[in-house]
Amino acid sequence: MKIKISIQSTKLCSLHQLQLANYVCYVWSTCLIKLSILLFYRRLTSKFISPKFVYALWTTMGANVIFFIVSVVVVCFPCYPMSTYFQTYWNTDYVHTHPAGTWQCLDEGRAVYYISLGGVILDFITTILPFTLFLKLRMPKRQKIAMCLTFFGGFIVCGAGVARTWTVYLVYFETYDMTCKFI
Repeated sequence: MKIKISIQSTKLCSLHQLQLANYVCYVWSTCLIKLSILLFYRRLTSKFISPKFVYALWTTMGANVIFFIVSVVVVCFPCYPMSTYFQTYWNTDYVHTHPAGTWQCLDEGRAVYYISLGGVILDFITTILPFTLFLKLRMPKRQKIAMCLTFFGGFIVCGAGVARTWTVYLVYFETYDMTCKFI
């Protein structure tokens, strides 16, 4: 069943601008959360940390920052010139009235999918990283198990990221109508 809804082009453009702002806030917040978790790992293990683990932490933090910058650039500047991004939503005839050589846009669905996939990979790395240290900790077995269970909660976040990536795939590659697909 397909539902056809008529939305004025000005409201569609505003909706698209809100979607863009929402996505930038999402990428920004997840990057900061991952960085704070990685810095917490650094603080937690500062007395008995190995150089390999420090290198892994800084590499993962650098990957998070690079991922954030690339994500924001790809999402905020998907078209050249930039005005084309909003013109394609504002003016439905824009694609037909402007020659193909005067503008160029990325495939939005593919970009969002790969960004989601990259986020899931970084989630898994951030979650798995502390488990290498728990084996070396000198503490009672019970405390070690409790600590592992606490950090094991990160896999719930990884599962949510996988579900989000799957939803992005369904929306952008199977159907572009999210409301009809999931209702």
